[in-house]
Formats: sequence, C-alpha cells, structure tokens
Amino acid sequence: MSSDTTTRSRSPFVLARAEVRGVDRVSPNFVRITFGGVDLDDFGTPGDVYDARIKVPKLLEEATSMGAAVAGGVGVGLFRDFDAIERFIEIDCEHAPNPNAVKAYASSRQTFEMCYEALTGVYAHMARG
Repeated sequence: MSSDTTTRSRSPFVLARAEVRGVDRVSPNFVRITFGGVDLDDFGTPGDVYDARIKVPKLLEEATSMGAAVAGGVGVGLFRDFDAIERFIEIDCEHAPNPNAVKAYASSRQTFEMCYEALTGVYAHMARG
C-alpha cells in the first residue's frame, strides 16, 4: 500500500511540554489559563474526541447560576429540556471539532474513557496534594 493511501489514527493521549502564555481572572472564582508551545501545535480539544462543539459563554461568572436556574426549570416542567439554556446565554466563541480528528479518535475513544475512569482515584489523590 502506498503512503498516500495509508491512514493512521492518532491516540487521544498526549504528553506535551507547555508554557503558560496567559492568566486571566475572569471572575472571583474562575481563572482562565492559556497554554502554548510547539508541542501543542497538533493538540486537539475534547470536542474532537467526543465529536462535540465546545461553547464558551460571554459572561462566565453567570454560567453556573444560569445553568442551575435552567436545571430547576427543567425539573419543574417549565422547560422541556436543557436546550432552553440557548435562550439565555450569549456565546462568546465556539470550538467545532475537526472532522478528521473525530474520525481518527473514534477507534480509541472507548480505551480513552476506560483509562480516564481508571484514573479518577489518582486525580482525586493529586488534588488533595
């Protein structure tokens, strides 16, 4: 098989060297940290792994309370489903998945999820310091 017809899938696991490029205090309880570096040039978003769009609201400090209000509205039947949030939150930007990456990650998604679940105890241990 020639190299131009060979398709290789990449693993969703990446070990990369990164530097902090920016730290922005968005609200008293939220800090946005921007990473960069050559190792991150091909780094994808979780949206690529899960074939999902990632929407970033304009007013991040209101996102949690708005989400809680909509959840309550769904719970009491005021809203049919959680799509109601679209009427209340203005989106600042949206990250769409890369279709080629989605296809490449599809074969290793189950392994990714199993590894993630297996490491939840490790994450909790690390968070405790």
